[in-house]
Amino acid sequence: MRSQRRRLSVVLSAVTSVTLVAACGSSTSAGSAGSSGSKGSYNISVVSDLTGVTGTGVGIPAADGVEAYIKSVNAAGGVNGRKITMSVFDAQSTVTGSETAFRQALSANAIAVLGEPDFGEPTAGQVFANGQTLFLPTFTYNSLVTKPWYYTVGMDSPQIVSAQIYEAGQLLGGSLTGKKIAIIVAQNPTDAVFIPQGKEFCQHEGCSVVYSDTLPETVTNFISEAGALVSSGAQAVVYISAPTQIPELVSALHSAGFKGPFIGTEGSDNLAVLQSVNSPSYYGMASVQTPTPGTAPYTVGIKYGFGTQNVESSFYSDGWASAVVLVQGLKKCGSSCDGSQLAKAIGSLGTFQVPDIYFTTGPVSFTSSHTLVPSVQFYHLVNGQRVPIGSPVVLSSIYTPANQA
Repeated sequence: MRSQRRRLSVVLSAVTSVTLVAACGSSTSAGSAGSSGSKGSYNISVVSDLTGVTGTGVGIPAADGVEAYIKSVNAAGGVNGRKITMSVFDAQSTVTGSETAFRQALSANAIAVLGEPDFGEPTAGQVFANGQTLFLPTFTYNSLVTKPWYYTVGMDSPQIVSAQIYEAGQLLGGSLTGKKIAIIVAQNPTDAVFIPQGKEFCQHEGCSVVYSDTLPETVTNFISEAGALVSSGAQAVVYISAPTQIPELVSALHSAGFKGPFIGTEGSDNLAVLQSVNSPSYYGMASVQTPTPGTAPYTVGIKYGFGTQNVESSFYSDGWASAVVLVQGLKKCGSSCDGSQLAKAIGSLGTFQVPDIYFTTGPVSFTSSHTLVPSVQFYHLVNGQRVPIGSPVVLSSIYTPANQA
């Protein structure tokens, strides 16, 4: 499963030297983050969409979040007495561009590669098949959850669907017992797993999934789907697919007579989506906070000139969180750390702080499924403003089905 939000990840390569290698025609230097390629520095690469449809608003803020945190670390003296240097590879908002940039970044002489590989799980498994690379994305690859070199600073699919159905119960009076749920997911092999996991969660909680569907992300007419869903008697809809379809789908459901809550997946909580849906029964889920004035991510981002548009983004938060984990691993690994040792260090971090990013205050730690997000917050639209509904849902406090690859 890949989260429908375009996310940033961290990949730590098992190499010891620190030479920068630029992707031919698709890289941007960010040497200001440290002493570029100099002996004694930790050399990293970043893969993110700098051009194409997901460049502005997604890939660029994500890369900015990484760079902002690294700059702040370097300004404070670096890690283990060493600075961090950074080079950015453009994934160009395409599957082929992402794979090309990632393979080039992985072949570069760097201790770490940060980026979001926009390709499927089989390809991801092939890219990291040597087992000497730590893969730390902000979304989940279900088939990799058992790998010792795999961790995610995001959520996995059981956590996502369980949190959404749990919130449906809260919105339906506080209990799921006897409630009827509909689950709609993207039409692709990796996202289909949400449906059986949602059914398992409901079986545990006393609810039932009375309607499920997989929708191509290109569909724009939902009249037949809305009619079938209403006929099923579903009282709430859990939606895990592209946010771009939500306004039309919610409108079709309202026209068909549906009156229950519609709960969008992570990343469908931003103000633009809420305003485009413009429905009091729509709720979007957030797994990270958007930086606000007074917080460290916001202050540092503005200080280094990344601008409010990019800093006030959950994707910026993703990049920042990835960089925090990277630095925590380097601190534990020591000054002579290589990529293989770094993977082991991150796996043994225990609890550590990622301030101002997650909704639960205090230290965080990786779960047995190698995920990091401790809680999620749901938002809806009130008088044109993005407003939280209730308290954050603490993921460890709710039942989570088994992760199914």
